[in-house]
Parts: sequence; structure tokens; C-alpha cells
Amino acid sequence: MTKALLNAGKLSPRFSPRRRFARRAGPGKGRNRIKYLLLGIIVLVLLIGALIILVSTKNLLPVGKVNCRGGWEVTEAQRGEWCAFIEENIIGRSLIFLDEAKLRSLMKTAFPAVSKISFEKNFPAAVSVMIAKRLPVFSVFAEGEATTSATASGFFWVDETGALFSEVENPEIVPALYFPEATGSSNFKVGGTLDSGFLRFTAEVLSKLKAEGLESVLLRQGTDNYLNVTLVGGVVVQFSPRKPVDPQVTILQLMIEKYRMEGRALKRVDLRFQDPVVEY
Repeated sequence: MTKALLNAGKLSPRFSPRRRFARRAGPGKGRNRIKYLLLGIIVLVLLIGALIILVSTKNLLPVGKVNCRGGWEVTEAQRGEWCAFIEENIIGRSLIFLDEAKLRSLMKTAFPAVSKISFEKNFPAAVSVMIAKRLPVFSVFAEGEATTSATASGFFWVDETGALFSEVENPEIVPALYFPEATGSSNFKVGGTLDSGFLRFTAEVLSKLKAEGLESVLLRQGTDNYLNVTLVGGVVVQFSPRKPVDPQVTILQLMIEKYRMEGRALKRVDLRFQDPVVEY
């Protein structure tokens, strides 16, 4: 038996949903925000511009002291000369806008013997400068043999990069290379660089020989760019630029030791061929 529900309307509560409307900002508030933002940007630009003008014109934080430090084989006299040049170009300039690249260029032009320069800013008014000097690997003379005109002023010190950085007063300090290929070259002067694979090969040979305790006294460029080296004691060695340097130096050591143990005076070792040619 089915009974009718009484007061069915009471069992289903009625909902009267509220309508929600988004608040709309008044037109005046949006304009004020944009106005304040533009005003802030203008003030910031003016402050930055004023600071730049102040620094460039009034020289904010001028350098008052330069601390010079020398590395490698820099003597006190050299450091004093270089430091005076740096002070002349730094003192009174703005520490903030110090042009390090320009200073390096000026320094290396004035002093070709300088290889590296580093700057350290010590606020508020000091700069520390570290200078390193080029080291000679050998001296070079633009002729094939020594002549009566081969005075000390005709020799130049060369570093491992092939840079000629100083005239030589005493060529005997390092091995001397007679290098006719340099004759007539516009770069054969202090500050010039001889871009030659032969020079790089020569520097590598000398470095390996020195590492093994074999000192050289004289170098010559032979035909086909082979390197003729006279060692301390008079042994003459021919090195080939077409072969790796390390094996050639190893063979040379073995030959020297072998003939020393046999009691024979070694005169020449030619390493240009597959088998070394020995003269004693």
C-alpha cells in the first residue's frame, strides 16, 4: 500500500542562491598606479645619470696608491722603472673605471720584456699590480754564421712564443741561434715576433735537453730546417723537425751513455734518419 507523502515541499528545502558581483576598481586608482610607476622610473634614471656624471667629472674614488709586485726574475731596478710608468698612468684616475686592457697595452708597448700584468683593486683608493718578465729560451742573430759584425747589439733574446723582447748584452747566457731566415724581416727588432715553426721546434728541443741535464751552447739552422745543436763538451747533434722531439732526445741520451761507458769520445750524433748516424 502506497502512502502519499505529506507536505512534500517541506522535505526539500528551497535554496535562494545569492548573486556575486566582482568589485570594479574605480578609474582613478588605475591611473594613479601608472603615474607613480612612471615617476619612480624617471627618478631612478635621473639618479643613475647623476651618479655617472659625478664619477666621470668629479673622479669619484681616485687612485692614490699603487703597490707593485714583480714575479719571475724581475729585479728591484726593473720593478721601480715599471712601477713609475704605471703610477704615471694610474694615480688620480677613477678606481671604478680603471681601463685595465688599455694599461696592459701601454705597458707592453713601452716594456716589451713584460709578459703578464694583473691588476687588483683595493678599495677605496689603491691598486696592486703584478708584473711578470719574459724569460729567454735562446738568443737569435739574423745570419747563418758568426761574423766580425756579430756584436752583442745584433743579438736578441727570444722567449718560448718567438717574441724578441730585449737586445742581448751577453749572448753567452743562453744558447745563440744563427737564423738567416730572419734577415730582412720587419719583425726582427725588440717588440717583434718571429712567427716560425722552426723557432717553436728549437724552443721545444732546448726545453727537453735542459730537462734531461744536457746544456747547449750554440745553435744553427741547417738546410731543410734541421737544427744543429752544439752541447757543452763539444758533441754536435742534428735534430729533425719532422720527427717527435722526445724520442730523439732519448736516443741521444742512450748514445752518450753508451760511448761514455765504452771510453770513446763522441763527436757527432745525426738523428735525422731512421737509424742515428754516429761519429767518434
